[in-house]
This record gives sequence, structure tokens and C-alpha cells, in this order.
Amino acid sequence: MKETECPQCGSVLKFEPGTTSLKCPYCSSEFPIDVAKTPIRELDYVETSSHLEDQGDFEEISTVKCSGCGAEVTFQPHVSADQCPYCANSLIDKERISRKALKARYLLPFAAKAKETNDLFKQWINGLWFAPNSLKKLAQKDHGITGIYVPYWTFDADTHTSYQGARGDCYYEPQTHTVVRDGRMVNETVMVRKIKWTPAEGDVRLQFDDVLVSGSNSLPKEYVQLLEPWDLQNLVSYDDRFLSGFLSETYQIGPKDGFESAKTRMDPEITAAIQVDIGGDLQQVHSAETRYSHVTFKHILLPVWISSYRYNNKLYRFLVNARTGEIHGERPWSAIKIALFALGTFLAAYAFAIIAANLS
Repeated sequence: MKETECPQCGSVLKFEPGTTSLKCPYCSSEFPIDVAKTPIRELDYVETSSHLEDQGDFEEISTVKCSGCGAEVTFQPHVSADQCPYCANSLIDKERISRKALKARYLLPFAAKAKETNDLFKQWINGLWFAPNSLKKLAQKDHGITGIYVPYWTFDADTHTSYQGARGDCYYEPQTHTVVRDGRMVNETVMVRKIKWTPAEGDVRLQFDDVLVSGSNSLPKEYVQLLEPWDLQNLVSYDDRFLSGFLSETYQIGPKDGFESAKTRMDPEITAAIQVDIGGDLQQVHSAETRYSHVTFKHILLPVWISSYRYNNKLYRFLVNARTGEIHGERPWSAIKIALFALGTFLAAYAFAIIAANLS
């Protein structure tokens, strides 16, 4: 990534979250980034996948691969060692690798500032009950949060699904049973639900737009999806200057595997559409075959603030969607604090019982 120097003092300019400007960390001079409103262009999936590396959208990227989680991240300029934002493992510049990768065409710039996010992190940690003291100390560090651009794919597709299943219509029939009431045998009639099943088959067609799939293996899928939704309508064209001052990760999941993941995200909507098409009170889907057409995709970068820390050799993470401020975190528990609380509760209950017994 090319550095941009401050014309006033010669320092390296950094992108200022929440703006469209580069800012000098030393003299505070600001320089706007021209954000052109260009139409979003999707790549044809079939055409591009057949000769992916022949596309002019490829570039040589130099990254450092983490030996802990496998993430491939860029370094800040002039930095020879750093910490992996995903797993807190040490990264060393001499372990740098180079490979070809599809260029990201669009991104969402950071909106939440580092100080605001650090404050959120501190509030979150200080608000945790039974948190270890070492975790409380971590909250005092201003460098506990790292900003990183995470690689994503978006997919558009038209789907045509042929299905076979069954439609269930509920109805009720009276049934009489002999029961004992007040020592007497009496007949009692109740309405019992029955289901009439009839075969069903048909076709449903759906259009999908911007099905989002992470290109990273460094975070579990459930954490990635917790950060959603993203304001993809505000994507801007890729510009190196937006990355100045931040790490960025190169995708580990390519378009082909990404599309397979996108299909799994489409499946629930397709199943719901089939159930509506079948109708009735209950539905069974015995088989469904989906064909995909007009598939397009694009490679984008999305901003995440992340803090990774270890406690008792276990990894914990704190994540913030740097556009919406959506927060999700993992936390350790202090066994000592929990034991002391349980003991205190027991002693308080015991003392109360003694007092109550004496008063009676």
C-alpha cells in the first residue's frame, strides 16, 4: 500500500474514521479524499471463474500469514512486528508472503473512531460481573483495539427451484371416550385433530441481491453474522487511502467456495417460498432442485474493530461493526469471584435464618 505524506510536516497521513479525509497525526492537517459516485459493477460469476487468474482485476499482494489462525494480514508502514488481530498471536515481518489475489473493488470506510470504540470496550469489560482482574487491567490499555478491513464477497443470483412434497390440511373429528367422573363412568366427546396429506409439486423463482459471505476463515461464521447488517448501499470505490492506518486481510475463501456458502444462505428463503407455494396448514418438502442463473459477484472490504485476548490459554474476542457500532464479545469468568459470591450468599442466607429463628 502506497503511503501518503503530509505536505505540511512529512508524516504519514492516516484515514480519519467518520470522515472522507486523511489526517496527519502530528500537525492535525486534513486532506479530503475525492469519493466518486461510480455505479457498482458486478463480475459475471461463470465467465470470471473459468479463467480467474487471467482477469485484469488481479494484483500481487504482500501479507504476513499468522501461524495461529492462518489469517493473512497487511502490516502498517515501517512496522516489523505486530499482533494478529484475530488470535493475539505474534506476527513478524520476516514471515511475509506474496500471492496473487483478486482486487477489492469497493469498501465501507471506518465510521466509528478508535477512541469511541476503546471507550465501548472499557465500558463493556467494566460492566462484566465476575470478570477476572487481569481482564479489567486490559480495559486500561488504549491499544487494545485494532481496526481491520475484513474481506467479503457479495453474490446476486436468480433461482428456479423444482420441488416435490406434501400439503397437510388440518381438520377435526369428534371422538367419544369413557372416563370416570365423580365415581361414575361417563361418555366424553372431544375434538381430535387430523391431518389430510396430499402430494404437492411445483416451481418457485426467487431473485437474490447482495448475499453476503465472509472471505475470511479467521473468525467463526456465527461471529461474522452477528456483525450484520451492513449498509452496503453506502459502498465506495476502493482507494488505498481509506486503508491508511489500518490493517487489512486478504481473502482465504475464494469466489467458488464463497458461492457455495452463499447458496446455504439462500436455502432458508427458498424453503420458505416452497412452503408458501404448497400452502395448507402444514408442509413437507421431500426434494428440491435449484438452478442458479445470472450469477454475479463482487469483492469488498468491510471495517471491523477487534480486540483479541487470552485468559487461561483460551482465546476471547471483542468485535465492533465499525459502521453501525454493533458490539459482540466473548468473556472469561473468574472462578474465584464466583466461589466467593456463592459463599457470601450462603453465609448471608445462613445468618438470616439464624436471626429469624431467634426472633421466633
